[in-house]
Amino acid sequence: MGLEFVEKLMDRGLLNYAIDEVLKAIDSGVDKTEQSRLYSLCSSAMFQKRQYIDAVAYGEKALKADPENSEAYTHLGWAEYWLGRNESAVLHLKKAVDFNPDSPEAHYRLGSLLNNAFGKAAEAEGEFTKAVELDPAHTLAWQQRAISRFNQNKQDEAYSDYRKAAELGDAYSGYMLNYNGEPLNTPEEKIAFARDCWAQNQTQQALDLIEDALLQGFSTKKKEFDIKLELGDKLTSMKINDQAETSYNKAIELFPDSAEAYSRRGWLFYLTSRDAEAEADYLKAIQLNSENSRYPENLGTL
Repeated sequence: MGLEFVEKLMDRGLLNYAIDEVLKAIDSGVDKTEQSRLYSLCSSAMFQKRQYIDAVAYGEKALKADPENSEAYTHLGWAEYWLGRNESAVLHLKKAVDFNPDSPEAHYRLGSLLNNAFGKAAEAEGEFTKAVELDPAHTLAWQQRAISRFNQNKQDEAYSDYRKAAELGDAYSGYMLNYNGEPLNTPEEKIAFARDCWAQNQTQQALDLIEDALLQGFSTKKKEFDIKLELGDKLTSMKINDQAETSYNKAIELFPDSAEAYSRRGWLFYLTSRDAEAEADYLKAIQLNSENSRYPENLGTL
């Protein structure tokens, strides 16, 4: 089925299926360029499965098929970095940016290696700067540039980068702002720190931060909606069911045509043995989005 189908599988997190499809496509006979891209995707999938040696092997196969495949250099160098093969990794990541200087991910990964493995904070900062210029929504590039700037005693600039990363949802950056005594000024910064509190099982602090952020208000209804869904999910996992239902109800009030909101509330109803209400919500979700296979699957569990 080729590249497009494999990319869709990757986007859905179906990594084993994607790897199988890569190998089938290559066995069916494709040109060297497509073969290289398929092997490169396989390298990425193996990395996501934390099979770093296999990720390296497929990266090398990708480059054997096409020695100018910048994406393959990016995946190969990154897997080598995680294996501690830093000298080889930096060579390959530098080739990645040489072949494709417009790749924000290649610049981010090279910067990470330079800063964390070689202590070259100034060089790393330059790579992170290129990454965020090319992709202003690259959360980790903002976070890592903050770290590289801290390593150069550029505290004010580092705090500015942490704020940008927190605005984009990065929990670590929210934590670092709070840890260093910096005020959390925006709802997004408070949500970012709340996520870190969830991870540390500091439940009440997380709930207080989210409530404060909601009271302060978000710039768009969509942001508020997303937070209410996220809060509902967290409360559901903690079995704080009444508050979870309230959060989902408010999300549905904001976007009555959201299939996902009905689906998540339906899951809460299912977990609390309210089967009739769960069925009604899943049927509504299917009505609103008939293409999502997960909704009928969940309905079938009732």
